[in-house]
Amino acid sequence: LAEYVAGRPGTYKTFVAGALRAGETSGAYDVTFEQVGKLLERQIAIRRAIISALAYPAFLVLGSLLSILVLLTVVLPRFEPLFAASGTELPFATRVLVAISDYAVGMAPVTAVAGLLCFVLGRLWLRGKDSRRQWHAALLKTPFIGRVLLKVQLARFSLMMSTLLFAGLPILSALSTATQSLSNAAVASAFEHAGS
Repeated sequence: LAEYVAGRPGTYKTFVAGALRAGETSGAYDVTFEQVGKLLERQIAIRRAIISALAYPAFLVLGSLLSILVLLTVVLPRFEPLFAASGTELPFATRVLVAISDYAVGMAPVTAVAGLLCFVLGRLWLRGKDSRRQWHAALLKTPFIGRVLLKVQLARFSLMMSTLLFAGLPILSALSTATQSLSNAAVASAFEHAGS
């Protein structure tokens, strides 16, 4: 069973094969299945909690950016003829806003293409193991998001280790299997280094 599960990494998570291997060795499939089920339930609960905690701030940021974009590209250009007709010199802050608005309207296609190009090149760059580890390390250093990401990874690792050790897997095998389940390459690299 463990070999079957290990041969299908797209269907089953990597720790499931390790836990089943431990269950085969110890003969305690019932305990193993119970532990794997509890772990999957905990992971789903953690994921839901993170998504619900970040949904409102993400909505606020997206709404704010959209509002600013509409103001700069739709509202402010309609007031420019009024500013020009007044014949008075505009305050510095207003001149800056008008310049930003002109740029946003005139350069929007170029900016969109440049953004898309950066996105595609970034995705290609992240395919490399070292570049992904560098990116993940940089994410961990960001003020708020870094702490949340690190806590998620440590919680996932702790749950994996406890499940695998409880199922009877040797500690080095459990460490290796739990490390493979981490989605942050920088944290996984640190645990791999600790295990060697």
